[in-house]
Amino acid sequence: MVQRRMFVRALRRRHSARFGLGRAVDERLDAGVNHRSHAHQARLDRHVQRRAGRVLAAVAWQATFVAAVALAAGLPLGIAAGRFAWNVFAEDLGVLPAPVVPLAATLLIVPATLLLANLIAAVPGRMAARTRPALALREE
Repeated sequence: MVQRRMFVRALRRRHSARFGLGRAVDERLDAGVNHRSHAHQARLDRHVQRRAGRVLAAVAWQATFVAAVALAAGLPLGIAAGRFAWNVFAEDLGVLPAPVVPLAATLLIVPATLLLANLIAAVPGRMAARTRPALALREE
């Protein structure tokens, strides 16, 4: 795998130098090789975690992290976009714009999103936990 990656990088360097594509394109092409290598390594890590019996916890943690990042970015942006849209709509109606953000509903979104993310991740987590690591590692 390492030899192939080195060969691909050398080939891309030669190709980009020949056609004058520049360093930026070469780096972008190299990022694709690194991403594929990272995906391969992540798959091996999951198999090792499975052997240690921690796949379900790892999948739940990943789902919680992704949902928390989405909430941290989405809630403030959604509130700001909603306030802006309401102000534009209210001005078109000719009424006083006074947007209200319901605090209770906003706070209920956080645990509901985290719960939903973990419920959605439970199915692939169970499937990953059922895989036999010896067979999966032999394929790699």
